[in-house]
Amino acid sequence: MNAIAISRDVNASADVVWEILTDIEGSVDTISAIEAVEILSDDTTFGVGFTWRETRTMFGRTATEEMEIIEVTPGEAYAAGADLDDIAAAAEARA
Repeated sequence: MNAIAISRDVNASADVVWEILTDIEGSVDTISAIEAVEILSDDTTFGVGFTWRETRTMFGRTATEEMEIIEVTPGEAYAAGADLDDIAAAAEARA
């Protein structure tokens, strides 16, 4: 499986970074590629099973995908997954 790794150092505490990373609804304001977010989960508590629909434009292509949190280490990292035209995709975010 091919993988792309991107990292960025920021001048902020891990707590502040975690708060921003887990604010899925607010990602429209913090990630330039994301155009719209719709929370699908009845329980809006961030954790495994939390789902949302996200529209983003990358590489000139706009797509809307349903995303789900599949793993969480609170305060440190989470993994989100989506099914993209029969391809399983996952992304990891770390504070």
